[in-house]
Amino acid sequence: MRRWRAALIAYAARLRLTFHEGRAQVVPSETGLPFLGWRVFPYRRRLKRRNVVAFTRRFRRMRARYAAGAATFGELNASIGGWVAHARHGNTRALRRSLLAATLPRRGTA
Repeated sequence: MRRWRAALIAYAARLRLTFHEGRAQVVPSETGLPFLGWRVFPYRRRLKRRNVVAFTRRFRRMRARYAAGAATFGELNASIGGWVAHARHGNTRALRRSLLAATLPRRGTA
C-alpha cells in the first residue's frame, strides 16, 4: 500500500498536482469515497447522512410553514422537487419513498 501511495504522489507531481498529505489515504474501493455530499462505491452512490438529516429538517419546517399558511404549495413543491432531483443521482429510491411517504397521499385514496 505504501508503494502505491508513493507512486500516486509521484505521478501527481508530474502533472503538477499535490496531495493533502494527512488526508490522502489509500483505502479499498469497497469502503466508498466521499465526494460532494455523496459516498461513492464501485456500484452505487449513497447520500451522506448529514444531507438526509438536513433535508428532513428543512422539509419539516416547510410543511409547518405550509400548514400555517406562510408558504404556498408551489414553494413546497419546488423545495421537494429540487431535493428529489438531486437525490435521484444516487441509489436513493427507498430513502425518497420513506421520507415522502408520510406526506404524500396514497394512490387510490382521496
